[in-house]
Amino acid sequence: MGASTSTAEEQPYTIQETVPVISKRTIGKLMVKHCGNEGQQDDPTLIVTLRRILQATITKLDTESEETWKNAEIVIYDQQGNDFCIRSGDFVNKFVVQLDEKDEINITCTKRQKRSLASFFTSKPSKRRTKSSKLAAIEDKTTDSAAQIHNSSCVLF
Repeated sequence: MGASTSTAEEQPYTIQETVPVISKRTIGKLMVKHCGNEGQQDDPTLIVTLRRILQATITKLDTESEETWKNAEIVIYDQQGNDFCIRSGDFVNKFVVQLDEKDEINITCTKRQKRSLASFFTSKPSKRRTKSSKLAAIEDKTTDSAAQIHNSSCVLF
C-alpha cells in the first residue's frame, strides 16, 4: 500500500497509492493512513472531508464487480482541488470522484475495460439474484411443496 512513483506517461497526482485490489478494506486502511482514526478532528474549514469522500467511494464498490476493482483507478478531487489516486492492477477501469456545485459527492466511471463474450462464461456467477432467478427459486419451492402435499395426501388416504 505504499505510494507509487509515476512514469512519464502517467499523470502525477498529489497522493497516489497502488494496491493489489481496491476493496473496502484497502480504502479503510488508506482512510486511516491519510485521515487518521475515526473520531479524530477533521479540518473545520472543509464542508466535505476526504474521509467522507472515501466513505462514499466504499459504498460505490458494491455496485461494480470484483473484477472491475482488480484493474481500476479512482481519482478523487477534494474541495480544495487536491487530487488523490488509488490504483490497482493495470488500472484500465477509471473512476472520478468529485464534488458538484452543491458539495454532493459524484462518482463517475470515465473508462471501462471491454469484456469479451468468453469472460461472461468463465467468470464467477454473481452473488446477486436477478428478478428472474428469484421467480425461478419461488416456483421451485412451490413445486416442491405442492409435490410434498400431494405425496402426503396419498399416504393419508
